[in-house]
Amino acid sequence: RSWAPGEFLGLKKRNPRPVLKMEEETSLPKETFALEGPAASRILYYHPPLPELPKWVDFQEVNTRFELRFWISPLGKVVDIEKLTSSGDPTLDLIGIRYLRRWQFNPKRTEEVEWGTVSLHFPVTPEGETP
Repeated sequence: RSWAPGEFLGLKKRNPRPVLKMEEETSLPKETFALEGPAASRILYYHPPLPELPKWVDFQEVNTRFELRFWISPLGKVVDIEKLTSSGDPTLDLIGIRYLRRWQFNPKRTEEVEWGTVSLHFPVTPEGETP
């Protein structure tokens, strides 16, 4: 008779935890962000849904695309963010920085902090609301 691992010890076979599928948890349009730099090789485990943008922002005047440089700790947390280009509205820039700070990447067995750049775009409808 062949034994399953742990069966001869009387251990029950546990069902493995389901693997998080990135498409299910983090489905955003591809044009929402683009990663570059060494951090682009890391797996993006989590990012929250797109934030709601303030209704008072005049989207005729504000570019909803901007670029940020960020650093990822070995644990996969975004630890620092620098604004490279602005959307033209400081509030929208701050919303983007807070949004990026909540991203979670895969951990690495290293002591080095990796950097990357992200071009963010908050898509808006003609009424000024995020889709």
